[in-house]
Amino acid sequence: MNRSSPGSIILRFADREQRTINRLALSPESFIRWGAWSRDGKEAVLVGSNGQMTRYHDDQFNDLTSQTNENLRCASYNPDDSAILAVGNKGTIILTDKVGRARKLDSKTASNLRRASWSPDGSYAIIVGNDGAALVWDGLSFVEVNGALNNLRSITWDQEGSAYVSGNYFGPSMTPSPTLYKLDYEAKLLQSVAITEKTDIISIDFGPEQQLLAVGYDLVWQEPRAYKWNGQALESVKVDEAGVYPTSVAWQPGNRFALVGTGTSKPSGQGGGMVLGYTVEDGIKGRLFEDQKQRIVCVAWRPQGDYALIIGNRYARTFST
Repeated sequence: MNRSSPGSIILRFADREQRTINRLALSPESFIRWGAWSRDGKEAVLVGSNGQMTRYHDDQFNDLTSQTNENLRCASYNPDDSAILAVGNKGTIILTDKVGRARKLDSKTASNLRRASWSPDGSYAIIVGNDGAALVWDGLSFVEVNGALNNLRSITWDQEGSAYVSGNYFGPSMTPSPTLYKLDYEAKLLQSVAITEKTDIISIDFGPEQQLLAVGYDLVWQEPRAYKWNGQALESVKVDEAGVYPTSVAWQPGNRFALVGTGTSKPSGQGGGMVLGYTVEDGIKGRLFEDQKQRIVCVAWRPQGDYALIIGNRYARTFST
């Protein structure tokens, strides 16, 4: 690999009006895929390829031991006790306590797991991945969640504490599938909420006024798509950028503004990504950052809303971010 082109970059986005973006120093050997903040915003955890797990605190990076060499795709802090749940390929689930001790949990699945997210009260976590894999972890055991067969891509929570999950349009044997689900926790069932015709919903996030913003990719026209949920249906949102592949969306806490990260459908190592801005009034428009080699894979706002960490990965395959 070219030493001038690191495997990953981490940006610190501080203000949307001034567009202040600083690139943080990161080891060239790092291949980061995801970042998540603790509830108090004092630290963040970064996870990536080959079991990499790093703590970010006061602009310093400190490696943690993850007890795995599998690629990790996501991590989430428990808001109650700061335990970190990290998930990745081949059913890998790692639980790390607040002092950094990690142990591997038996997920009883071989599916690649993409996302994990603790409930707002910290009482349980939902984990989703490929082939409809979905689990609930209550701190003691896993319970399988039924209802999906397609690859699941993203998790978010509404103000009532209900989880929503997004996914790919095609399931096994090219079977059309729901692309937005709501978790029925008591029944341990993902209930279909919406189907976007031949369009994958790659990332979702709830913002102010209970507005769910979803970004995806039209598989036929190979164009970006965005939607907002009005409580009954998904309404189209204007995307003022052609040919990009949205990979992530994150609302700024307490504001009517969100960041949207993009990658590319080109082969690994070919093409980069952008960071776009979203406002309720104007939709998705305005390039805030662009890199010809790094694909944006994650946007993580600090809970205080003063800045976001934006993660780029040069070799991320967009369809499996």
